[in-house]
Amino acid sequence: MYIVVKEEFESRDCGRYSSYGVMDMENKRVISDVSMNRKKMTVFVEKLNALGLAPIHLLDVIEDELNELV
Repeated sequence: MYIVVKEEFESRDCGRYSSYGVMDMENKRVISDVSMNRKKMTVFVEKLNALGLAPIHLLDVIEDELNELV
């Protein structure tokens, strides 16, 4: 199961900003700073859960979907 996590970041270029990542609840692993769009991340994570995506494929799927999540 996956959940959306909100994190706060700071960048020299952008200053402070909020971004969303994905937590793999099975392994307690977070992929941080995937998208600043909460709604798109929520839909994406719901899709991951509906498909029963194995955690081993999470990074590849995020990479494949990154342009859609931004």
